[in-house]
Amino acid sequence: MLIAREWTCNSGSMLDCFAMAGGRCDEVKSTMDDGWTTIKCLLVVWGIAWVFFITQIVRAAQFQAANPGQPFVIGPNNGRLGHWSPVTSNIDWCEENYAVTQYIAEFWNTLSSGLFVVMAVLGGWQTRKLGVRYVIPFTSLAVVGLGSMYFHSTLSRLGQDLDEGPMACLGASLIFVGHFSDKPVSPAFPRGPKAAALVVYALVVIAALVAFPTQNAVFLVLFIPSPTYAIYRASTIYGASNASMKKQIRFAMACAVLSWLGWGVEPVICGSLFSKVQLHAWWHIGVCIACFLYIHVTLNVEQTTQGKKTTLGTIIPYTVMTEV
Repeated sequence: MLIAREWTCNSGSMLDCFAMAGGRCDEVKSTMDDGWTTIKCLLVVWGIAWVFFITQIVRAAQFQAANPGQPFVIGPNNGRLGHWSPVTSNIDWCEENYAVTQYIAEFWNTLSSGLFVVMAVLGGWQTRKLGVRYVIPFTSLAVVGLGSMYFHSTLSRLGQDLDEGPMACLGASLIFVGHFSDKPVSPAFPRGPKAAALVVYALVVIAALVAFPTQNAVFLVLFIPSPTYAIYRASTIYGASNASMKKQIRFAMACAVLSWLGWGVEPVICGSLFSKVQLHAWWHIGVCIACFLYIHVTLNVEQTTQGKKTTLGTIIPYTVMTEV
């Protein structure tokens, strides 16, 4: 069983934590810190991201309660129509609609979603000899990418369901591989109440999409447990990891946390010059990389727990397994 060590931010103050997270500290002040200061500071930023994220949930709920059936438009509507007009999804993101081509509503959000498919195919190929358990998260990652591409290219209600439904399945699969990674179980797919609960969780989220088609806030609230657990699990794995895995976990958490912050901040800056940064597209890229790394790290833990020798790649992660 992996045991997380207790840690504190050794930089001396909360402001120093922010400086560390932003890369403005010259050096880690304690050589014995072993990266825990970075983890702590990332969790501080994670908490700030949640403030913005919850604010978005409240704004969406208030708007859609007052305007039933109308999409929650995050940015200024440019009024441009395209092939898939009108918008039938319950949310319209900050990116200007049909700004690049009349056939793609949100060009950069659509393009960035394709990375999910690429990374899923890569991950599936890298782990093809390690059993079928990891077919679930990599398949979910690919389906999320395809659904997200369709959603952002059309801004249709069907597209939104094909995006958010697979997101629920991906979230459940990330909890699955994280929770069972250090459990010495023999079945390819662990059975029992915990595994069943994850299936129920995904089905509840999908059912909510059908039951509340005009309320984006419902999905956002129900989606909260999966990224929260993934961040928690990554921090607990960190304490018992070798140097290579620690590096991967820190990078994965940085991608996830900063992407989540970008998602939360975008509605605040939308309409300003900074909105050209396309933070939601960067959210796709960062979260995709974080999920890819997280799956590989949990796979490495699982193989090690089962007494098998594994090697985790340091550039493009991969797991090589040899029998001991």
